[in-house]
Parts: sequence; structure tokens; C-alpha cells
Amino acid sequence: MKNILKRLKKTIKNIVFKEKGITKKDIIKYLPNNPIILEAGAAEGGDTVEFSELLPDARIYAFEPVSKTFKILAENVKTRPNVTIYNMALSDTVGEAQINISSKIENRDEAATSSTLLNPKGHLSFHKNIVFDTTETIKTITLDEWAKENKIEKVDFMWLDMQGMEYRVLNSSPEIFKTVKLLYTEVSLKEMFEGAPLYDTFKKWLKDKGFKVVKEEFLWEDMGNVLFIRKK
Repeated sequence: MKNILKRLKKTIKNIVFKEKGITKKDIIKYLPNNPIILEAGAAEGGDTVEFSELLPDARIYAFEPVSKTFKILAENVKTRPNVTIYNMALSDTVGEAQINISSKIENRDEAATSSTLLNPKGHLSFHKNIVFDTTETIKTITLDEWAKENKIEKVDFMWLDMQGMEYRVLNSSPEIFKTVKLLYTEVSLKEMFEGAPLYDTFKKWLKDKGFKVVKEEFLWEDMGNVLFIRKK
């Protein structure tokens, strides 16, 4: 009986999530016809391709630091002329760093999308099917330095899935961040990665920067996603 109730509760939660979760339509309605989009933590490019199709006049810049995953991303977007990809991580420093590579216990060759520049903490207990037993040396760059090198004057929308690095990346690059109008970001409800601020702290910081919450989605007890918009 307990197992049946548990499955029923999970099913109901999933239904509610689908009805109330953040959709691409929720995002697009706030964007201009030809937006500049930056995606960090692009993984294999599922969201990248979707934005490319929905917004063919957009200019999309996607970052994926893990070399094996980047190769798949490159293959998936090779016919997308409005997508530019970078095999590096956005960070609060310019140079090189060690990234902790995530993989699934049942299949070490299957990529898991939790690779992080930070040290895993709560993630190890909340997601026991995922391990971090390898590292890779990657290139890192700040948003401001990337924008300067590529002559990018503004970014309309940022989609950040960076396993705890979101605050550090934004805080270290005030010049380009002040041009951002819309922000979709992963947030931590528990200390999943060492040094990553929890949602309430991050939300207050964003509020001080002029942002307000548009929509929240919390399917899990450890992490979620939130859509923020800059108040006019």
C-alpha cells in the first residue's frame, strides 16, 4: 500500500509539474523577434536545437565544457547557422580549471548532466545513481571577457544550467549582465555543491539587481528552475 501511495503521489506531482512548469512559450513571449541568447551547460544540445527552431532569427551562443559531450553537441547543431558553440565553461576566472565529470553508475559511458566546477556535496546523497569519479582540464572564461573578445554588446536572454556556478558567473561579469532582460536558471534548495548559494539567497541578490520572479518549477526537493525578468 505504501508503494502504491508513493507512486500515486509522484504521478500527481508530475502532472502538476507539466501544467505549471516553465515552457519555451513562457520564455519566448518576453523576447524580441531576433534575440541574442546565451546558454551555459548546453549538454548535448536539446534546448539549443529547440530554441534554434523556435527562433530562427535568434543568435544563440552555447557553452559546453565537457569534451565528450561537446562532440555530440557539435554534431547536433552543425546544420544550425544561428548557433555558435564553445568548448569551455563560463566561470568567475579566465584560464583553466578541473571539472568534476558526472556519469551514471549503471553505465559509465552514458553522460550525466551534472558535471561541475564545484565539489559535489548534497548531490552525492540525493542522486546516488550519479558519480563524479573522473576530472578533465577545461578552459574557463568570464562573461565580460567573452563578450569583449567577441564584440558582444548585449545578451537578451540567458539559460543557465551550471550546477551551482550561476551566481559566481553572473557576479563576476557586471557589464554584460546589466544588459540581460530575461534569465532562466537552475537553483539549489539544498547545498548540492560546495559554495553554491541556496535559492533564497540567490533570489535576493537577483532582486537587488532589478529582477523579479516570473515562474518557478520545483519537481525535486533538492533543485529547481526559475524564470526571472528584469523590472522596467
